[in-house]
Amino acid sequence: MFENPFLVSHQEIKWKNKKPFSKVFNDRYFQDSALEEIENVFIEPNGLREKFKSQKFTLVGELGFGLGISFLYTLKVFKEHNKKSLNYLDFVSVEKFLPTVKQIRKAASLFPELEEISQVFLKHYHPIHNGIIKIHLAEFNAALTIINADIQEAFKLIQHNIGKFDAWYLDGFDPKQNPEMWSSKVIENINKCSKNNATFGTYTSSGLLKKSLIDNQIDYQKVDGFKKRHKLVGSLNSNDDSSKTPLPRKIAVIGSGIAAAGVVHAFTKLRISCDVFEKNSHLHTGASGNHAAAMYPKFQFNNSAMNRFLVQSYFFAYQQMLQFSESFYPSKARFFGMNERAAKWIERVSDNDSFSLFKEVAQNSASIQEGVLAQTDFLKGAYLEPRKLTESIFKNSPSKIHFNHDLISIKHNSNLATLSFANGKSYEYDAVILAIGSGLQQWIKGLQVSKGHIIGIPKKYVRKILQPIHHQGYILPPLNDYVWMGSTYEHEYRDLEVSSKQIYKILSAQKMFLKSDEIPDEEILVRASERVSRSNKFPIAAKISQNQCLYAVGALGSRGFSSSFLCGEVVANQIRDGFIPVDDEVLENLEV
Repeated sequence: MFENPFLVSHQEIKWKNKKPFSKVFNDRYFQDSALEEIENVFIEPNGLREKFKSQKFTLVGELGFGLGISFLYTLKVFKEHNKKSLNYLDFVSVEKFLPTVKQIRKAASLFPELEEISQVFLKHYHPIHNGIIKIHLAEFNAALTIINADIQEAFKLIQHNIGKFDAWYLDGFDPKQNPEMWSSKVIENINKCSKNNATFGTYTSSGLLKKSLIDNQIDYQKVDGFKKRHKLVGSLNSNDDSSKTPLPRKIAVIGSGIAAAGVVHAFTKLRISCDVFEKNSHLHTGASGNHAAAMYPKFQFNNSAMNRFLVQSYFFAYQQMLQFSESFYPSKARFFGMNERAAKWIERVSDNDSFSLFKEVAQNSASIQEGVLAQTDFLKGAYLEPRKLTESIFKNSPSKIHFNHDLISIKHNSNLATLSFANGKSYEYDAVILAIGSGLQQWIKGLQVSKGHIIGIPKKYVRKILQPIHHQGYILPPLNDYVWMGSTYEHEYRDLEVSSKQIYKILSAQKMFLKSDEIPDEEILVRASERVSRSNKFPIAAKISQNQCLYAVGALGSRGFSSSFLCGEVVANQIRDGFIPVDDEVLENLEV
């Protein structure tokens, strides 16, 4: 892995006769008839047209994303054979040197057949960090996951995805120029990650690859390749997957806050509906019912599992929320360093920012100087309206919400869970996800619960706020004529009653932004709610019993809106036995 998530190596390309050529591997990316070759070498040998028609989910792996042409063509073929949008394509590619948007656009422009698809794809493609990058392409009922790492490191990251792939494209550069891509260890890892009888195709018939296949007891055929070249095709024999649990027919989600919404959103992308149960008669009962919230990074510049999770989850959530423009507002976010620790963090981000995510603000340009040691703008910040966001997620899902359903017990029978509710009703489900905030304490030991306040001040009492500001909490631009500020942390409390002491604490922290010290109490809006966390600071996104059907998403702490989408993605793919898009160490920390 790279030493920190923001170090990304890009392709070094020179163009010869309008064709891309790799400077690193001294080899061309593709020839004139690239699409025909992809059809001949990958699509046909893997029987993908039939798989796209007949399989609910198809997981394709690729060694060497290159400039994305094989992926874009596969997406085109999938779209043509998925007219009713009933099936789903998961495409996972390993690539050490990520292409830029400009490089993909230039390469794709050589193929008019790919113009429409490449334009849509590039709207979603923003390689900001290394590691595992997942991109949903709802327009095509597909997703791309790029593992930006060295080939050996890539398989170390995803060892938990055993026995899942349906087909492989062995598409690296010439084995003479890039021998690591074709080693026996790589083929061993591919075999482990594949379903029994998964297929593969490759343009090369090199001795190195044949030896690697023989070492792993994999049968192959040497057949005529594209334009009289030989190629290798075959099937893998890694696992007996006959005992794998089939995709659950019925899925229940308990809760309706942002944790539940993240799960429902993930299933919605997969065209899978859930039954959502809420104990109250309406939404917005927990912290997800706050009128406003800030989204901003808390990551550092190191390669710890926690930092990888923070970076990956933040940018994944950011991309997902862009579709909810009525409730999600991308904005620069300003950080004020009011003490030495905060100032040092700002200095670090300025020194390590290879993607221009941060822009240092000169001291003399600030309208507020008192006590500010350093300041910087984060260009990928945001603020949002949680109520509207969760409503939109549920509204845009085929899932159904059942109100006034207070869960009182879960009984297991084989691989089924029977849910019983206080209203006397009971239902059976193949999988149940608990997303119930502090209610998880009944199921999981060691959770930490704190209380937090946020307040809304009429904007007439506040100086002009144009972007979210972070210092001793946060303050947001006006929403519905109120400026929202937060948040407090109270680890010892009796109830969720509003505390005047905590209101004063927030006002004191943000006094530099207030026009007046005298704000009538009756004009201040206040909300108190609970947040749940764990000692390891990771959220929970995992199975929580030996029984196959009980899972939990929670303990999101103060990062609920930036972590819930990735957590939902993890659990949804655990349940359907799909590709889980986090690395092994992160996944281990998400478990109970």
